[in-house]
Amino acid sequence: MQVAPKPNTYMPFGRGVHACPRSELAKLEVLILLHHLTLSYRWKIVGNEDGIQ
Repeated sequence: MQVAPKPNTYMPFGRGVHACPRSELAKLEVLILLHHLTLSYRWKIVGNEDGIQ
């Protein structure tokens, strides 16, 4: 049983008959971007390691 979303719910690709036909492609593109960002750059922590402030 599927529950209807509450009003003003964030749904970036829509739902049901109004769903974005290219939503899977967009998700794949984001994954590819993250893959290249993590492999192409050297990441390091700057400053103290007390977490997010």
